[in-house]
Amino acid sequence: MGAHDDKRVQLQEAFDACGELSELVVGLIMTPNPICVSPHATGWELVSLFRDRGFRHLLVRGDDNRLLGVISDRDIIRCFGLDDDTAATQVSSLAAEQLMSTDLLTIEPSTRVQRALQVMLEFGVNCLPVCHQDVPVGIITSTDIYLLAEQMLIAHRTQPV
Repeated sequence: MGAHDDKRVQLQEAFDACGELSELVVGLIMTPNPICVSPHATGWELVSLFRDRGFRHLLVRGDDNRLLGVISDRDIIRCFGLDDDTAATQVSSLAAEQLMSTDLLTIEPSTRVQRALQVMLEFGVNCLPVCHQDVPVGIITSTDIYLLAEQMLIAHRTQPV
């Protein structure tokens, strides 16, 4: 069973736990316990995580476990130009703290999914860290929203008219 299949099961359980879809909260559909990296993680460590885990976003957490930033795979891609040697040197010399976005939008696990989607659309972001007292406890991404829409359409299709 792949990650998307696991998420589909999670979404079905969330539907079952929630009476009205408008009441669905982020804590029920987020990916819990996100992989977080140190601000000192090297560019190559980040590239390896993106490649090996298939992630598109990583959260950067400080020694106190508080969220410091978010790195997307696009932040790494920006380092690559036409010259592979220059790109390799540039990536190897960078740390997460130099690549991460620090202008953060976060939500709480109790935030309604509809509000999270509005924030993602309004600010044009593809992920929202889910934090409790500034400590990341999950992440919700555009992929989670796509899978949610898929499961809602399937549920709608199977309901009697």
